[in-house]
Amino acid sequence: MSAFLPADSGSLTERERTSSCVTERGQDSPSRLATIALALALWCITPSGATAATPPPRVSAPSWILVEQRTGTVLAEYDADRPRSPASVTKIMTAMVVFDAIDAGELALDEPVKVSARAYRAGKSGTRTFVKQGSTVRVEDLVRGMIIQSGNDSAVALAERVAGSEPAFANRMNQTSRRLGMVNSFWTNASGLDSLSQRTSARDLATLSRHLIAEHPGGYKVFGGRAFEWAGVNQRNRNPLLKVDPSADGIKTGWTVKSGYCMVGSARRGAMRLIVVLLGEPHHQERARDAQALIEWGFSQFDFKRAYAAGQELGIARVWKGTETEVPLATKDEVWALTPRGDPNPLTGMVQLARPLLAPLAAQTEVGTLRVMMAAQPLVEAPVVVSRAVELGSPFQRIVDGISIGAAAHQGD
Repeated sequence: MSAFLPADSGSLTERERTSSCVTERGQDSPSRLATIALALALWCITPSGATAATPPPRVSAPSWILVEQRTGTVLAEYDADRPRSPASVTKIMTAMVVFDAIDAGELALDEPVKVSARAYRAGKSGTRTFVKQGSTVRVEDLVRGMIIQSGNDSAVALAERVAGSEPAFANRMNQTSRRLGMVNSFWTNASGLDSLSQRTSARDLATLSRHLIAEHPGGYKVFGGRAFEWAGVNQRNRNPLLKVDPSADGIKTGWTVKSGYCMVGSARRGAMRLIVVLLGEPHHQERARDAQALIEWGFSQFDFKRAYAAGQELGIARVWKGTETEVPLATKDEVWALTPRGDPNPLTGMVQLARPLLAPLAAQTEVGTLRVMMAAQPLVEAPVVVSRAVELGSPFQRIVDGISIGAAAHQGD
């Protein structure tokens, strides 16, 4: 599933976009093979907007980060890789694993789950949904109780249903961390109650949140819920951004004596979505102030534009040993870039192929990378594909091209 932004939002006009040729059509000499294989295109885009050079606001948290959701571009950060106790922001990972299980057909939203003694006891420590031991509660209600009310009892009940036990569920949390590249995270429980070894980092939580929003857009909507009532107790979402920012729709807060005040927040304005992570804030008021200040700073200082449409042609590449000698290259998906507002430097994009293109090639085969840069600094990378299939050529063509490739490789030596 995808929660990425609409293709027509923030796209560049033709007057803002200029390009240079990828290659000249026609036969390429063997001596040009390495050049064609490794640097096939240069595409320039001139962004518009007023210059902005304001530094990020001062933040009280000892560890924090602000990122753009689609590209993962870091707008600002401080000590973002230091492992820290996560408190209830742990439940973002719990939700990720639960949503994965729902998508895999392991459980259903309307399925009843029996609340164990362990889950009930978890609710006695910190925030809870007030589910009763031995009662049955639908998965959907447990999800809302865990996310909106931050119910420890709901989190453990879901963990036990998905994996059989909370320790087994923690193993799945750690497997998900490895899949997403969260190198500073280790999980031992689903609720976020203090543990000697449970830890994560601001950067890892930003990575997790980016993937949850992209892979589970339907499930993510629950994080924007303002309140949820269970057992006659109506509890409001503790996320302070939801109270002050109409563009905010998530994500999760947390607190323990060990962790301090933690928060992962997100807001979307137009085509741009920002994610802010604050760990170890000294007070809940400073957590709210810093989250809003960073969100406002990010939206005011950066532009977000669609640099390339999905399937946009980038140029022509040489193909060897095929029925054709050339094939069009194109973007696989939309390509978006985040730039400082008003920066006069153009965006440049270069297509790079790791090796010569050899037939046969199926349409939409990934063959390279489009690297978008500004002032020689990389901003984002995106896959490049061939627009159409190229069939294997005749034996004679393959022999001739094989000799040419060999000669070019020898000349490169």
